[in-house]
Amino acid sequence: MRLRGDDQVVWYQSSQEVKRGFCGRCGSTLFWQPLKEDYEWIGVSAALFDSPLPSKIAKHTFVSEQGSYYDIADKVSQHLRY
Repeated sequence: MRLRGDDQVVWYQSSQEVKRGFCGRCGSTLFWQPLKEDYEWIGVSAALFDSPLPSKIAKHTFVSEQGSYYDIADKVSQHLRY
């Protein structure tokens, strides 16, 4: 993936474990990045892409904190935390 306009990204550390990237112009959510040493990836918001993605959901995380209005109906693995 290539990022254009990275000078417009604003990072906010929302907890000890995670920092989040936002558009500095409009405030849109862009990324989130775990701050653990063994995590070497950044989560990218699927809403950033104009064309359909071939990707599928790999896992549901933080299901212990989901709102009561959510119903996870697929058979993808569920995790209480990371």
